[in-house]
Amino acid sequence: MEKVTSPMSSHSLFKKRPTLYLLGDSITEQSTRMNGLHSLLLDWYSVKVDIINRGCSGYNSDMILEALKNNFDGAFYECAVSMKNYDYDTEGGVSLSSLPTISVFICLGANDASSEHVSGIKQHVPLERYYENLKAIIQLLKTNLVYSRLDILLCTPPPVHTQQYANYLKEKYNHDGIIEVRSEALVRPYAQAVRDLVDRFKENVQKEETCISDNCAVHLVDLWNGPNSELWKQESAYTDGLHLSSDGYNIVFKCLKSVISKEVTHLNADLTPFSHIYWRTYLESTQQKSEKHEQQK
Repeated sequence: MEKVTSPMSSHSLFKKRPTLYLLGDSITEQSTRMNGLHSLLLDWYSVKVDIINRGCSGYNSDMILEALKNNFDGAFYECAVSMKNYDYDTEGGVSLSSLPTISVFICLGANDASSEHVSGIKQHVPLERYYENLKAIIQLLKTNLVYSRLDILLCTPPPVHTQQYANYLKEKYNHDGIIEVRSEALVRPYAQAVRDLVDRFKENVQKEETCISDNCAVHLVDLWNGPNSELWKQESAYTDGLHLSSDGYNIVFKCLKSVISKEVTHLNADLTPFSHIYWRTYLESTQQKSEKHEQQK
């Protein structure tokens, strides 16, 4: 039986999808749960964007930075420069059409902002080092990813419900509350550091050392001032005052969606086309090709 060739090449049937990485701590890792951020994004994008979760429970910015330095390709093997999963043009250069569109959502700081005065193992990272760590992480992404466009969505750590978390510690660990382990007051400066860092990138847009250029930009996702941010005052946004419930993740999702819709429009799910051809279009075109082939016999 003679094979009928489709009028569409394999390249046009399945176009390269944008990739969205979620990089962070337990708040990111646990977002795969029902109605978590990852799940809400999957529902919004359907199969238009590949969403990859790189959340690591308990990690702070020191640990994430060290992990990326030691094994960047392991974390971003789908899009790492060294993996060379791209095509070359006729002149030997990298074909831009083969390069992916990449976005990286970074949400770190919840563990960095824990108290430095607790006994035992400390997750605390001083504010100044946290700021420098985020800068270094962004530079690693810029240098070690291969992309036609890179958008960094830098997210403030969410507020902590101080009383709810204190009650959680007392109930589960009989914590006396003398040392404030985690609180809104402790995490607030870390949220401001994220704002300051994004402002710095935008102010230095013309300088070579910044990550903002024609094909690379940094965007602020401010959980303290975005859509529905007043709902952080309610215990229903959390499971324990620190980790997020479905309500809490919905706040994060709405904040992120708002930024994407306004600043990263090529990643807006409401405007992004599917990477594959609509089934009816495919079949109609194939049948027309087959009929034309029969007529030419």
